[in-house]
Amino acid sequence: MIPYIDLQLQYQSIKPEIDAAVLKVLASAQFILGDEVGKGKTYIALALAFATLASRRRARVLILTHSKRMARTWAARW
Repeated sequence: MIPYIDLQLQYQSIKPEIDAAVLKVLASAQFILGDEVGKGKTYIALALAFATLASRRRARVLILTHSKRMARTWAARW
């Protein structure tokens, strides 16, 4: 039997940390909204990464993907 997990209770226990992290990201304005499929987010992110690397000598870019397939897509387009 799978034990019952109260996600709402778990969320409430870390809500202040989550809220602080979300506010920090929003305040930085350094994010790409992942709203709908096919709106060009990958190309926008690629352009931002390239521009960052081209304009800063010691710049680094971190790319997080949700799947190996998406990681391969990034690698092929990069």
